[in-house]
Amino acid sequence: MRKALVIVFLVFNSLQLFAQSTTGSIWGRITDSLQQPLEGVSVMLISNANNITVKSALSDDKGAFVLENIKPGSYKVVISMTGFRQYSDSSLIVNKETMNVDLGFIKLL
Repeated sequence: MRKALVIVFLVFNSLQLFAQSTTGSIWGRITDSLQQPLEGVSVMLISNANNITVKSALSDDKGAFVLENIKPGSYKVVISMTGFRQYSDSSLIVNKETMNVDLGFIKLL
């Protein structure tokens, strides 16, 4: 009986570790219309399933941002900064095939 409990415990913990390793990342760089990096831009990742914000970040001095530990799913990214038009893209998919998504350069107007 004890051996069976130990085996169940080990299998359960292994599944949890596997689930934790199946997360992805989304990153990109934000510039203005003159292609100058924008610092302090708000980046929000919103689940398309329930419209809840699951991750957020601010761009650094090079305009770069990274959203990490994203569970598989369908998402919308919303990027905004006072004085600029808001950017959004609701077609982001994180799954086994696309665990890491590079949005490249995003120009705010």
